[in-house]
Amino acid sequence: MAWPGVRHYLVRMDSTLSGRQFTLTDEISYRPKRPALIVTLGLMVVATVGSLQFREPLTGFISKPFATFLSRSLPYAAPSASAFGASGGVLVKFAMPGQSVEYPLDVRGDPTALTYSWVRVGDTATVGGSRVLQGAQVQAPIKAGFYRLALVSGSQRRVIEGLTVAVLVPFRQKEGAMLNGYRIGTYLAERIAGKQDPPDGFLEITERDVDLPIS
Repeated sequence: MAWPGVRHYLVRMDSTLSGRQFTLTDEISYRPKRPALIVTLGLMVVATVGSLQFREPLTGFISKPFATFLSRSLPYAAPSASAFGASGGVLVKFAMPGQSVEYPLDVRGDPTALTYSWVRVGDTATVGGSRVLQGAQVQAPIKAGFYRLALVSGSQRRVIEGLTVAVLVPFRQKEGAMLNGYRIGTYLAERIAGKQDPPDGFLEITERDVDLPIS
């Protein structure tokens, strides 16, 4: 009986035993294991494709995608412990417009490609242009107000929380008893020269600054 899809083989074996010759004719049939063959061929194809992908040196694989990612990523940074003063509770640093101020940072990553800018408290817009981050010294904004430092890398920006820089209104902008339309009176140094030095400047506080912690 013929089975569909089955190949038939006729095997003839001649053997000599005790002077007699036996002829054995038998029909041996088998069904090829096609599913297993297909799976084997599929695995071979996958292995071949995989080996072709890694023909390029591994160093090239690492340097291209990962180096690009690392160069564009923005490392985490926070004010260092010394930024909060000896007590550890100073949350505001005072500076004159455009003055260099010490703002030490702990940066987890490579800071060489970082720049910095300023963001006014209560706002999201960047004030002024970006400057290259060089050590712990940063340049304060030129306009009075309360600011937070923002680190910039390419199109990414991270505002640093915890320490605020307060830029003062210079004393020289005071006209008589008035400053920017507000009456603040006069100081002893204005009436008696050499008796007492006047303050360097004044804090300009708006409604968005009233809840700002200073210590």
